[in-house]
Formats: sequence, structure tokens, C-alpha cells
Amino acid sequence: MGYFFKTYKSMRHFGILILLVFAFSSCNQKENFPKKDFNGNRIYYNVQDFTNNPNFLRIKSNYQTVDTSCIFQKIKALKDIQDGKLVFYTESRKEFELIKSILKKYNVETKSFVGGCLRPGRFDPFCYRNEMQEEIYRRFGDVFIDSILEVSRKTYINIHPKEAYFEDGLDLREKYLSR
Repeated sequence: MGYFFKTYKSMRHFGILILLVFAFSSCNQKENFPKKDFNGNRIYYNVQDFTNNPNFLRIKSNYQTVDTSCIFQKIKALKDIQDGKLVFYTESRKEFELIKSILKKYNVETKSFVGGCLRPGRFDPFCYRNEMQEEIYRRFGDVFIDSILEVSRKTYINIHPKEAYFEDGLDLREKYLSR
């Protein structure tokens, strides 16, 4: 064994090897979170565990959620905000490219998303988006996004006057087209 440690270089390689062994051996270990709280209520840590319960549609109470996904989404959002990255999420709209080009001038990235109504348990799948939206409103004010959406809608309708644009059952061309 003394032969192996004769040079500094071989000691350094041995140290790196030991660190790698410890790192990879700990990767497969799962952290044991408690399955029940002090009152005996089941604790769910993610949506998959909750929905894998065959009775999840009938669960009304007597359970707790620790939304670890949301926690990590918030951490990522706060880090991105600290790094100067802002992302605005909007539903896919006809004027999406106009919204994107306007927000780009303010260094705000724009992404399209399809929002869902289904939220199993008390899990929130939109934590990252919500944090970003709050930061955009904090920096630019409450009417900033509404104004951009209104301007982009009007611009889109004026560029495409023959294309019907319905919102809430009304054709907005009557409102926005320059006469």
C-alpha cells in the first residue's frame, strides 16, 4: 500500500476516486420522508404519489401535502429573477408573436402554455409561472401586461382585418379596426 502513496499525484487520484465512490453510492439512497403526520393523516410529497393512490378521486380530507415540486420551482424562479431572467407565460393567442416582440424590448422572455384546471390534491403546477408573474407586476406595474395585450390585439386585428377575432362571443374587429 505504501508504494501507491509515494507520489502526490497518485494520492490526489486516490482522493478523487474515494469522493466519486461516495458520491455514486449515495445517489441511489432515497430520503425517507414521514408517511403520516402526528394526527395520523397521510402526507403526499408529489402529484405522482397522490394520483397513484387508487382512491385519490374520493380523498376529501385527512391528508397533508408537501408540494416539493412547487418548492423547487420557486427556488428556480427566484434564481432566474436574481440572474435577470424574466419569463411571461401566456395562452397561445393569434397575436403571440406581437406580444413576444414587445416584451423582448423590456428583456422579458415570452412562452406559450396551456393552462389546466385539474389540480390533484393541493398541488400547484404553476409555481414558477406565478413567481415570474408577480415579479413582472412588481417591476412594471399592474397594467403593464394588460396594456401590452391590448396593443398587440389591436395591432393584430389591424394587420389581419379580414380574419375574425372573437373574444367572449364578440368579434373585436368592430372595436379595433380603423375606419
